[in-house]
Amino acid sequence: MKRTQIYLGESEKEMLIEMANRKGKPMAELIREAVSNYLLKEQAAKKTAKDPISEARGFLKDNEFSTKDYFEQKKHDKELEK
Repeated sequence: MKRTQIYLGESEKEMLIEMANRKGKPMAELIREAVSNYLLKEQAAKKTAKDPISEARGFLKDNEFSTKDYFEQKKHDKELEK
């Protein structure tokens, strides 16, 4: 383990002292647990974050789609708007 110093707000420090007393644990242990939980949560979120390019890959592979059809539909839509 490496020693690290942190600055806490007054209310954070008071709540941490109360929690440490209630749980019978040192404040340092509670801080290590909180940091560990935060890092695990962030790591899990990073793994589940969706890459839009990867998500789109193969999106239209089962559809019959052509550029010609697309532009004809756009032309038709514009005519309907008039």
